[in-house]
Amino acid sequence: MSWIQARLDRLRQIVAVCLKNNLNPNVTGFSDYVINYIASNYGLRPQTAREHVKTLIDAWHHNAWNSYIKHNPYLTEEEKQKWIKKPSKPP
Repeated sequence: MSWIQARLDRLRQIVAVCLKNNLNPNVTGFSDYVINYIASNYGLRPQTAREHVKTLIDAWHHNAWNSYIKHNPYLTEEEKQKWIKKPSKPP
């Protein structure tokens, strides 16, 4: 099960890099950037890189990466607070 922890750690690193570069799935070129980043830093297959991109896109649509940001050791507390989206109160 250590591969699950390694994958989660990679995803947290990628989210941190994306936030520091103001990238998210709504930005043109996000997928290409992430795939190239994964290939150059982790040496993973293109199929695995695309699976990571899909996971990140799904997480963005689910809660804007809040779950990856809250417990991310690759971000400072200031960076975390800047990016964590507070749920809006119902009218």
